Amino acid sequence: MSTALPTGEDRGECLRREIVEEALRWIDTPFVHQASICGVGTDCVGLIRGVAWNLGLADVHESNPKYRDLLSYPRRSDSRRMRRDLDRFMVNVPVAEARAGDVLWFRIGGEDRHVGIITRRGYVVHASHKGGRTMNDGRVLEHRVDPKWKIIRAWSFPGVGP
Repeated sequence: MSTALPTGEDRGECLRREIVEEALRWIDTPFVHQASICGVGTDCVGLIRGVAWNLGLADVHESNPKYRDLLSYPRRSDSRRMRRDLDRFMVNVPVAEARAGDVLWFRIGGEDRHVGIITRRGYVVHASHKGGRTMNDGRVLEHRVDPKWKIIRAWSFPGVGP
């Protein structure tokens, strides 16, 4: 039995599985704007930050200037800022090549403003505030990608590879 750590493509596939497992662990976490704590509260960007932090994929902390903008943003998302910040943090991949463990960016209601983690073909885990009386009534859930959502961009987490 080999005790060697996986390298190259094997390592990337292992990380993808870990990302999906970690994202699924966040299911039912309440929606809370700018939060990023599994079981306590998160929003869609907070889910991405929290998964990366918990798996050691990025030092997404307020003391790290590279990620500071991912920690403080308005309730109404600014799509240019969101793209810029996620481009700094993630690795852009063609949408057609996105797979489990990657992040999708959606246009919902005419605005580029929502992200989720692919768990399997056609499914994402994301923090949703829809369905509740207020934004904080929502939660993290997994479901099929809504056909009304236009997928406009995809990223891989740092270290996952193509």
